[in-house]
Order: sequence, then structure tokens, then C-alpha cells
Amino acid sequence: MGIACVLAAGVRALVRESRCPPRQVVVQAPGRILLDGRPLEAPCLQWRGPIVRLAWREGRRTHSLLWWPDTLRAPQRRELRLAAASPAQPRRAESMAP
Repeated sequence: MGIACVLAAGVRALVRESRCPPRQVVVQAPGRILLDGRPLEAPCLQWRGPIVRLAWREGRRTHSLLWWPDTLRAPQRRELRLAAASPAQPRRAESMAP
């Protein structure tokens, strides 16, 4: 019974995801990412092992996409990895009381 439920849930998820249209992600600059031609609010690219996660907000809702970057050519994977690396923030000088 348990295995049948797991298989049914897997098939349902597979059918649901196969009906979704392909998405186009464009990384223009650090912190500026377009999804299907629209700029994303507070985008965050993360590598989690072999999977890339793109998270963003629309109003109060949070959305995310997961994909294998192996579907990209090597130069595109490198671009994506460089774009996902968070830029080093300069350290601010500590303020001191006189």
C-alpha cells in the first residue's frame, strides 16, 4: 500500500511538471536576474550539490526553481557558477565613540 502511494505521487508530480512550459533564466549582472523576460525581486542563486536553486519573491510570496545545470554547456555552467557566487562585501569600519 505504501509503495503504491509513493509511486502514484511520483507519477502525479512527473505529469504536473511535464505540463509546465520551459522557463528562460538570464543572469545580466550580479543580483539582476530575468525570468521569462521579467526582472526578479530579491533573486538568490544557490548551488546545492549537483542542483541549482533559484529563489525569488513576488510580493509576499516566495517562489523557486530547481534544475540540473548539466543541461547547459560548459561555458554557460561556468557563467552560472560565477553569477551564483556572492560578491565579497567590503568591511565597514567600526565606529568608535570619541
